[in-house]
Formats: sequence, structure tokens, C-alpha cells
Amino acid sequence: MLAQLGIEIPALASGFDELTHPMFDKARTLASTYPQNLVRIQGITDALVYRFTHGRWRVVTWHDTEMQVIWICACELRSDDTYDDVLALHARGELLPDDADEARLSEEAALRLGRELMSAVPSWIRSAREHDGAEQRFTLSNGAQVRLLIRRSHGLEELWLAMPTLTAGVPGLSPNTRALIAALAERELDNDAVWETRHDWPTGSLLRWEVARLGVSATE
Repeated sequence: MLAQLGIEIPALASGFDELTHPMFDKARTLASTYPQNLVRIQGITDALVYRFTHGRWRVVTWHDTEMQVIWICACELRSDDTYDDVLALHARGELLPDDADEARLSEEAALRLGRELMSAVPSWIRSAREHDGAEQRFTLSNGAQVRLLIRRSHGLEELWLAMPTLTAGVPGLSPNTRALIAALAERELDNDAVWETRHDWPTGSLLRWEVARLGVSATE
């Protein structure tokens, strides 16, 4: 589809969200009220596929309710054969996103989250240090909530970190993402800090879907 529009597949670091084209701009404006003002393609009965027009183009879309993503699946210059071509694509299993599309979406999400964490974790720790002994809660863009607490006494600094797992009834974090958060937190403590996994929490208890890390380092 991108080739039809004269657009190259963007590098992973750029992401599809950064693509600029009037057709994509219109799709973004329709997303908040989807599928209002769109027409369902009646010839496809096993999926809710809708279309809209942009200039001479007919644009085919599908809402992945599980991933909460609206996909642009195809675009064709208007002709008598447009919808026959779309039906043929669907019959061949080539219209809706495939495993490669979903993998690309996951990779882009992981990259965005990684970039967010690179700046977020140091700021979390600065905030926790400014509120010695008080639990701080931070919410990531994917909805996952991380708890962090720093307390100092007797020449030691303790950094407590609680993170939700993917088994949570709330937005969770993958093992790799939790490992990245822990690594970024460890970088903010002295090199001689000692780290361990914990099953308790200093201001109460861990939630059933949380895992915790404690780092202890000497203060000057």
C-alpha cells in the first residue's frame, strides 16, 4: 500500500506514526469517532471492515479491538473494480494485518517505551530523593504504574522499586521492560550498591501482581 502512495517503509526508529500524508491525516481525524461517518464493506462478513474516501482514493480500514489500533489495510483509486479487489485481498488472507505487521507494531511500542524510560527513571529517582521516605507513584504512557521509595538513615540509602507484571489486572510490564527499569535505577545509585529481589514493601505490602527490587548504597 505504501508503494502505491510513493512512500518507503520507515525505519523502526522513525515508526509509522511519523508518516505524513493527507490520507493518514484524515484517518487520524476519523479515529476518535470511528466508525462514524464511514461505510462498512458489506461483502466482508467475518470482520468489521470500513472505508472512507480521500480525493480519488478509497481507503479501507479495520479496528483491532484487542490491540486498540485502527489499521489502514488498503487504498485504491476509485474505479468499478475497487471493492472486487478488496474482497479478493481478503479472500487470500492479505487484507488484514498479519503476524509481521503485529510484530512491527510491538517493536515500535517497545522502542517508544524504552525511550520514555531513559528519561523517566532518572526523574523518578530525583523526585523520590526530594521526598525522602514517602512513596512515589509514576504512570507510564502505556498505563503501567511503578512505585518507588527512597529512604536514608545511618549512612545508607535504600531504593525500593515495585513494578507490575503482565499477569496484572491492570496494565503491566514485560520482563525485559522491568529489567530495563531496574538497570536504569541501578545506574542512579553508587557502583557499590547491593541489589536484591524482595517480597515485601516498606510502607505496606506488595500488590499481588507486583515484583520488587531493593538497592542499598552508602551515602557520604
